Amino acid sequence: MGLRETVTSIFKTTRVFPGGEKSSSGLTDYKPLGRYETVTKLGQGASGVVYEGWDQYIKRRVAIKVLQHTSDKSRKRFFGEAQLAGLLRHPNIVVIHDADVYGDACYIAMEYVKGPTLEKFCNKDSLLPLNKSLEIILDVCNALCPFGKHAWKIAHSEVSSVISH
Repeated sequence: MGLRETVTSIFKTTRVFPGGEKSSSGLTDYKPLGRYETVTKLGQGASGVVYEGWDQYIKRRVAIKVLQHTSDKSRKRFFGEAQLAGLLRHPNIVVIHDADVYGDACYIAMEYVKGPTLEKFCNKDSLLPLNKSLEIILDVCNALCPFGKHAWKIAHSEVSSVISH
């Protein structure tokens, strides 16, 4: 499994709730979100919720990250992340397609990569073998090193949200 599949699979969880309703976590689920139809809730981190979605104009699957907190400061940071991530090009980094505001929701639409969940490897009794863990870490480093500290800032934000989840 490559890095894209690994990172995408971290977020796999449950089906999406009907549009605009509060989920059990207290977050609002969106269906639709602008030109995107949300299909499945893939996961939730510190800064937002990620959905599998469908781009109704281009007719392709996408992953949609929706900002959880919409203060001016969080919006600025969110769109700064989208701008930086949109500059990164590497086979192990998902492509950013779009970033916008829909109603009171800020979102980033990105390449969708199908993959299995790694949730089962988050328990101390079923951790990945050390060599596989190191392989994933090396893939992350190889993907981000050419882009300097800005790429690491984005990665830290994303990895931190997974770890704190």
